[in-house]
Amino acid sequence: MKYYTLLIIIFLGFIGFSQEENKAQLKAERQATNLVYKANELLNEDNYVEAEMEYRKAISEAPSKAVGAYNLAHSYYTKGSFDEALFRSQEAVKNATTKDEKHRAFHNTGNILMQNDLCKEAVEAFKSALRNNPIDEETRYNFAL
Repeated sequence: MKYYTLLIIIFLGFIGFSQEENKAQLKAERQATNLVYKANELLNEDNYVEAEMEYRKAISEAPSKAVGAYNLAHSYYTKGSFDEALFRSQEAVKNATTKDEKHRAFHNTGNILMQNDLCKEAVEAFKSALRNNPIDEETRYNFAL
């Protein structure tokens, strides 16, 4: 009987620890989302330096989320910093969990690769984007180019 009681106590303790861990993760993800929104606003004001800092903070808060890396890649692309954009875009591809996230990340990766004259790699990125959203006309057009 004591053995079962001990197992139940250990199990309940593990559940409590797991719930606290989930709460901390959710809090970090909410914080990362807020940072991304703030960075987007700064980007709209053409404040690239501050926006980059906020995106980096968001990535630091929730490194497994794609949105911070995706938006940072887009800001680098807009500024013409294609190497940095490619790195962050590939990070977004790695962290993408939904078909929509994967499609957008692969599509942008293809665009960046085209800017770097890496056409074969760009074709593969556009193929991957189309696998996740086969009806996107812009991706289909870029793939055809």
